[in-house]
Amino acid sequence: MRIIDAAVAALLDDSEKNKVIKREHDRKLSSHRRDEAKTQFLRVMYGGKPNTLCIEARDKQSFYIDWTPPDFIRLFHKKFQHNSTTLLSMHDFKTYMKDNHNPLGTGMSLLAQDIERQVICFAIQTFNQNEYTTGTIIHDGFLVESLDVKDEVLRKAEQAVKIVKGYNINREKKSLKDFNEECLWCATGDDDGEEKIQSESDTDIARHFMAFMEEKGHAFTRSESEVFWFNPDHGIYLTCLRQLRVYINDCPRLLAGTRGKTDAQNKWVRQIESIVNDDPEFRNNVVHTTYRKVAFKNGYYECDKKALCDYNRDVYFLMKGCIELCPTRAGGTRRVLGQALHGRVRD
Repeated sequence: MRIIDAAVAALLDDSEKNKVIKREHDRKLSSHRRDEAKTQFLRVMYGGKPNTLCIEARDKQSFYIDWTPPDFIRLFHKKFQHNSTTLLSMHDFKTYMKDNHNPLGTGMSLLAQDIERQVICFAIQTFNQNEYTTGTIIHDGFLVESLDVKDEVLRKAEQAVKIVKGYNINREKKSLKDFNEECLWCATGDDDGEEKIQSESDTDIARHFMAFMEEKGHAFTRSESEVFWFNPDHGIYLTCLRQLRVYINDCPRLLAGTRGKTDAQNKWVRQIESIVNDDPEFRNNVVHTTYRKVAFKNGYYECDKKALCDYNRDVYFLMKGCIELCPTRAGGTRRVLGQALHGRVRD
């Protein structure tokens, strides 16, 4: 980070570009400058040239300047070229050469991610051996179910990685802030017995909600990138999921404090749209299951049975009729059917 600061400070004020770069860089917080250093390292890791430095402005505009990189960056770039080329010469990585604009970057990224995974796994194993319960992996770290992590366990984890992999790493603990420990580690119910589900992702919450809806007779499917929702309260397959918000708000399996919030509902609806399974036969079912059936407001008339039937999920209607059919009225059924089939019905 200090190396980049020095490189920017050394720029002359002889061009508007340099003035903008210096002004934007000076305004950045130390955390943002640290991210800038990480980005430069990642750029080299993905095959970029080490002698080009990128400075990003607040409006996301990028400025590139020539600089003299430190020796460790040049050495890393040299080793990267050698290691990634060797990696991609292996049979297992041949597939990444096809239709890949940056095969060297892809190969090195896969290698680095796999090494990082191994390092994290050794650290988790050390914590488990010292009777700590670990949780979700987050980037290059993981959650520990404890508010009192001993420093000696961190040192043991570092030593385990050093012995097995030969890497010198520093492990540090970062406390979580502004959280309810009861909600973090366990699910609780309130006094009225409402079932609450604690989930780590919006996808999990969406799956819980879909399971609840399917128990109530609802169904979700996808055809040609369009999501359809069978709603037993309507009796037909709907293409708009907006009304799901009402059911989300009333679902006892979702947290009462969250399910009524618009932003949470928006996220869950998007997740439902993304995880619904595709049904390649849906369009055919629309045609075949509605054959010789006429849709009315109060049900559909099945010509073969000569009876008015209730809408159901096995008959794939996408729209209801605009009038009601009264089969008990003398001569009414034949007259209304004739009008409906010939398009002479008016609402």
